[in-house]
Amino acid sequence: MYDHNGLYARMSAAMERYPGASLRILASGLRIHPHTAGTVIRRHSGMRFVEWRATRQAAVACALLRTRPDLSIKEIASAAGFSSTSVLDHFLRRTCGLSPSAFRQGGSVWPAEARQSTNSTAGQFRAADFRPLTKAD
Repeated sequence: MYDHNGLYARMSAAMERYPGASLRILASGLRIHPHTAGTVIRRHSGMRFVEWRATRQAAVACALLRTRPDLSIKEIASAAGFSSTSVLDHFLRRTCGLSPSAFRQGGSVWPAEARQSTNSTAGQFRAADFRPLTKAD
């Protein structure tokens, strides 16, 4: 039997190092079955792996967009685990309704509590923290 708290902490640390890792790669690196990894993530975060990874990637990307103007959008996409700038752009437009450049320039649709903690540990945000893109946007 696994220590789920310890395993979740190890998974979180691994995702900080490799933010775009798949469930299979994450589980393989920790020498556990992907089903076990998914179950631990679901129990601790209330999200499926893809949602959990996406919120962590979004938190990293948004924090870097705000705090590191010296980095290019391409560098930020890579650091946050996105496969390309177009994937980051699509993701932010879908979740926040803003392009990476617009987000960097100060546009925000995050709730006040999320805005105050963008430099805290990645992964504290849920998909519900982001306003979905609507046709009016």
